[in-house]
Amino acid sequence: MRIRMFWKTMMAVAVLTLWVSTAMPLCVSNVPTVLHRGESACIQVCADDFGYAPIELVGTRPGIESIPVLVFTPGCSQTNSECNVQCVPVAGLPVWPTGFEYGGDPNYPTQYYAETECFWMYFRWGHDPATWYLEIYTLCDGCFCLTFDSQLPVTLSSQITALPGDNMVTLTWATASESNNERFDISRGGHVIGSVEGLGNSATGQVYRFADETAQNGVEYTYTLESVDVNGGRYEV
Repeated sequence: MRIRMFWKTMMAVAVLTLWVSTAMPLCVSNVPTVLHRGESACIQVCADDFGYAPIELVGTRPGIESIPVLVFTPGCSQTNSECNVQCVPVAGLPVWPTGFEYGGDPNYPTQYYAETECFWMYFRWGHDPATWYLEIYTLCDGCFCLTFDSQLPVTLSSQITALPGDNMVTLTWATASESNNERFDISRGGHVIGSVEGLGNSATGQVYRFADETAQNGVEYTYTLESVDVNGGRYEV
């Protein structure tokens, strides 16, 4: 009798130990519904929740042509982000803006779409209220810091190209839209060598050209294009 009771006790202890060792901490999501321009938020996502309410980006300039600048940083540590929260960084964040493709999801052809091994994200212009919204769907657990940094005064429809000539390089680029865009500054090797006047505000954009007539044959150059808005803000495009 004593022996049987002993074995029953040992079995109960073994089962209890197994339950404790396999229990996993619950993932608790934390996703804001509003983010103001200049603010950062530590966002905790959980695979079990999958989708969240859209994040309203408050403080955007009027018009669908005004694209906000967002910064996605894995984790929320103060050492590598604008947030200050200790949490496990999430993997598979999309890169802004190159990871978002306009019309990338054929079911939503008027929205920007990003897809990675952990995320589906939609970035769209809404009308109630009229502003930009970010929708997040995730298959992974973890956190990231989201910063609504600023807004690009221009949206390019084609990247800058350089055509070499005889002691000259012609740069060409095209905008799809412009918002409060005063001018473009062209830099070579870190120094501004010229400017081209922008359209200010335009929903259609235009093609621009700039000739670097100080270039020399046989020399390799690196050019940078910056948009300067009416308030003096500078944005590399």
